Amino acid sequence: MDTRTLAGIGILSLVLFACDGDKGIDDDGTSDGGATDGGGDGGGDGGDGGDGGTSGDDCGGDIASACDFQIDAKAGYAQADEVIAEEGDRDFFKMSLGAGQSIAVGTIAYAADGDMEPDTVLRLYDSAGTLLATNDDMPFRLQETDSALYFQAPTDGDYYFEVLEWGDWDGSGGNGGDSYEYTLIAYEVVQLDPEPDNDDFASVVAYTKAGNYVYYGNGWTEDGSLPYQFFGDMDAAGDTDLFPIDWTLKEEDERVWCQYSVWPTWLGDFQPSFALYDGDGNMVAQNDSPVYSLDRYYYYDGAVMMADQGVVFGEMGEVGGGQTYYLEVSDLGGMSGVGTFYPGLMECYTWNTEVVTVEDIDTDNNLPALSRDVLMNESSDGTAWYGYMVGGINAMGIPADELDSWRISSAGTGGSLDGKILNIVLQSKGVGQFLDAAITVYEDDGTTVLTSASSNTFDDNGDPAIESFEIDSDTASIYVVVEAEDAAMVPDANQYLAFIWISEAE
Repeated sequence: MDTRTLAGIGILSLVLFACDGDKGIDDDGTSDGGATDGGGDGGGDGGDGGDGGTSGDDCGGDIASACDFQIDAKAGYAQADEVIAEEGDRDFFKMSLGAGQSIAVGTIAYAADGDMEPDTVLRLYDSAGTLLATNDDMPFRLQETDSALYFQAPTDGDYYFEVLEWGDWDGSGGNGGDSYEYTLIAYEVVQLDPEPDNDDFASVVAYTKAGNYVYYGNGWTEDGSLPYQFFGDMDAAGDTDLFPIDWTLKEEDERVWCQYSVWPTWLGDFQPSFALYDGDGNMVAQNDSPVYSLDRYYYYDGAVMMADQGVVFGEMGEVGGGQTYYLEVSDLGGMSGVGTFYPGLMECYTWNTEVVTVEDIDTDNNLPALSRDVLMNESSDGTAWYGYMVGGINAMGIPADELDSWRISSAGTGGSLDGKILNIVLQSKGVGQFLDAAITVYEDDGTTVLTSASSNTFDDNGDPAIESFEIDSDTASIYVVVEAEDAAMVPDANQYLAFIWISEAE
């Protein structure tokens, strides 16, 4: 398994408000109104075992011999304590669900002792044995190698969960033994969207100003930390759900990006779409494919990027000043009722400025002569250098911000750029922003073009990438210019993250 994490990004300690500005979610995850960060309303932290569910003998290795695994009505959850006893051992669990019943189910292994024994994979089947969903690691690796799924039963019936070890699933060779213990936990999810009071802007504003809350959950974190979760469904054809997000920056140097995604699971024919609006009703991000995918973390030549699903929005608010944004959830297919349940996630980051180079203001690098120097970091084997650039184009600025220029010096990449291989991957449209960007790379004179790109060869989102370009020049530095071919006429809707990877030629 690839165990790289977002090395350039530190998780933000954020003040998240669920209603008007004088009440909110504190750093310990509890709201001033007295409710916890989800609790009985669908959050929960999985519990510590107690008297719920089943536990004991090794469960069977197929559906026919699955252990009974039911949510105890009194305890509020199901629990089974099991072990991957040997290589290839698999455990199956049967749960009976009614149509429309929504549950969360996950493993606790790494979270218990931190030794990755076992590294779990969780699979979900219907009563006919059809595989519906698989989860290796939770989004954002919430519990590192532990696994979890959310699921709404489309019909009454029995459903099955399978737990196996990662090597067995991957085909690289399974592991097992007495130390490969895990706990499977499940609980019912109660939706958190206050229908019909969050169907439009006027309704949700009136609802929160009246002192009501729109709650967010913490299903798999014990300390109330990010990511926050939100749950809902489409109650009628054409329904939309809006979730207010009120928060305050704490420090002058915080540059914040938040990502809103759907937990990857079985969604049937439901086609969720996310849009993010500012307090004035301007759309600042939108994505019709918001389901999170771990695979997208590492999708190009070692690039450690934002997961390329959901909507991403950066630098919200001002220090000390409260700002309100609204996440809108809708269905592209116009479905409603059972089958439209969505488990949402909100994760936020601040940039580690020892690794990431961030544009200070929109117009501070509009010319090569004003370029920001990109901090390049050497790989552990000394054969490559990498860096990140975070910026944005403000088409409405005075003067208009039409391009950003960044400088990479030979001194920061082993003393010479000549003969090295350059890769640059930019993300904007792929994470819900509206910037249609192009990249041009110049020699150190700022006029001689080395290469350029306005698209890429590995996906269809339209973001540009410089792919495996050999620098055939003894230039002392290169300028990387990000320019808008098209941009939204809305402030803060044209932001981007770019990853740079320079390596020795093979």
